[in-house]
Amino acid sequence: MSYPEFFSENETILQDNNLKSFSDIWNLDIPWFEEPNRRREQFSGVVRGEFKDKDGNSVNLFIKRQQDFNNKSISHPFNGTPTFRREFTNLMRLNEAGMKSVVPIYYGESIDDGHHRAILITKELTGYVDAEEFFSSDVDAKLRENVLREAAYAIRQINNENYRHGSFYMKHVFIDTTNEEKPDICFIDFEKLRRQPFQKKVMLTDISRFIKKSPSLTNKDLESFVNYYLSGPGEDLTKSSLASKLHQLIKNRVMHDKLF
Repeated sequence: MSYPEFFSENETILQDNNLKSFSDIWNLDIPWFEEPNRRREQFSGVVRGEFKDKDGNSVNLFIKRQQDFNNKSISHPFNGTPTFRREFTNLMRLNEAGMKSVVPIYYGESIDDGHHRAILITKELTGYVDAEEFFSSDVDAKLRENVLREAAYAIRQINNENYRHGSFYMKHVFIDTTNEEKPDICFIDFEKLRRQPFQKKVMLTDISRFIKKSPSLTNKDLESFVNYYLSGPGEDLTKSSLASKLHQLIKNRVMHDKLF
């Protein structure tokens, strides 16, 4: 192993299914959940598997597997490190800080036949739907507003720590409305998460991308989301230059919609 293997102390589902090593998991014969990214012998993708715990209950796992899908850096300039390693370390940091993200139950790496392989496993978010599906359905106005508020507060909490999600799209925002007054929000896909020195730039990057790439949100929705974000946890930014820039992006979207 080229990196310390991690098994969550709080989850035994892998051991319950005799998945006790990297090779046990790598050799699982499960079809891809979606078509993986491929570059010659390199690939990176995810499978969704249903497993039984020791009490016979079904547990769905997302198992991400990649081969030679590495990022080069100053500390690893030649061979690089798996992109899943970065995602794993980011998830651990966020969970330790109490921020909204999925919880890893396994991470491991192996070098076999000259190929650098990595596996990252998380549990399926049972009871959650992604924001694209949620906002494309007929949703009660109050619940819609509550979701916008909690989503804005959740990403603001991450940005307050100078973390830029880097891939903040609706399909990466998951919503559980069991508690309609305070829906639970969870984020996924943290491969591109970075901690950067300039907080306002971090905020502008994430939220401007969300504004531009959220077609199922109305302009009223976006105004609500941005207002909650600006007045959310931490410093009140409602009268800041950031506020002006974000509101202008929404206005530009309105003008674009009128033209086309």
